[in-house]
Amino acid sequence: MALVARGEVELGVAAIATVLRPGVDFVGPLPVELQSYVVFVAGVVGNAKEPKAAADFIKFVIAPAAAAAYKAKGMEPAQQR
Repeated sequence: MALVARGEVELGVAAIATVLRPGVDFVGPLPVELQSYVVFVAGVVGNAKEPKAAADFIKFVIAPAAAAAYKAKGMEPAQQR
């Protein structure tokens, strides 16, 4: 995307989060049929020194209140499973 931002190329295709930068106009995602998703997961190891803090952090990053921050950075909000 740096090349797009500098005007050295006219088109770039990358993860949305990497496209959202000054000098680049995000025109939209690829069609669903062409999308490729990266799914992140979180867990706490059985012998964690601070398991409650780790669990609280996971709850914080998947809370509905975090959705706006994810969207602002070009990511989709976390979904609890």
